[in-house]
Amino acid sequence: MKPEEYFLKYNKDNIFKNLVQAEDHLKKVKEPNFAQCALKHTMFAEGEAEEAVGHSMSVEPESTEDFKELVEDVTKLRKEIQTGNFDPDKTVSDVRRIRRKFESFNKDYDVSRCRSCGEVIEKLKSTLKNAETAKALNKSNPLSSYSINRGEKRMVTSREIGIIAGSQFAGIAAKTGVDYVDKVTGKAGEVAWKRPSTLISIGAGVALPLIAMKYLRGDTALAATVIGTSMLASEIFSIIRERAGISGLAAYPYSPEYEYPYAGEVDHIPTEEIAHTELATVD
Repeated sequence: MKPEEYFLKYNKDNIFKNLVQAEDHLKKVKEPNFAQCALKHTMFAEGEAEEAVGHSMSVEPESTEDFKELVEDVTKLRKEIQTGNFDPDKTVSDVRRIRRKFESFNKDYDVSRCRSCGEVIEKLKSTLKNAETAKALNKSNPLSSYSINRGEKRMVTSREIGIIAGSQFAGIAAKTGVDYVDKVTGKAGEVAWKRPSTLISIGAGVALPLIAMKYLRGDTALAATVIGTSMLASEIFSIIRERAGISGLAAYPYSPEYEYPYAGEVDHIPTEEIAHTELATVD
């Protein structure tokens, strides 16, 4: 073995060892000012890379330019750590990127070929991160019934069921309040399109969802408003039913005076007469 070949191998060993050590130390750094060990290892790797440039010229010239780029990368990393103003997590990724670059033209040091670690672990981490992101997006959207990441169906949560049920309950309560307007105005016996409650219900049922979609930012509030007000907007079907002659109210309009349905114009029958008639029928 030529001396230059021996020293180049020595340089490669030390570059790889110190990059691995720097990565390991940076993983344990909680504050940037406590990274002296990582700084020491990056400086060592930088010096070995500089020597490798000269040694590679005679025994491995195809790698000379790669070692020069490696020197630049490690020097930049070392200066960043030296300032004490850096993000430890980001710097760990930078060290790993430099190490992989070194491995790309030094196959004997390529740990990514290990099937129990290396690239496999990184891909697994990436997959888990994407899964957590998709889970967070699904959780923040009460209207979503599918996985954001792959469009797969998922179970509806109890929170979403509560929003739907509560919104429907609120809509029915609002409809009850609106219907009271008919009693106050004396229009309870009118057909649907002449009752004030119909106009109020349809107007609010159309306008409120449009306003909510424009101004509300929270998905929960938006969903609750749209579901609740749809109960009011459904009053339009009362008009359709009565116009089509399929509503009980169309055939038997409601009488607020006697408070019972009747067919056509008939005289009021007193309660005592109804009772007498029933008793006579039984006898």
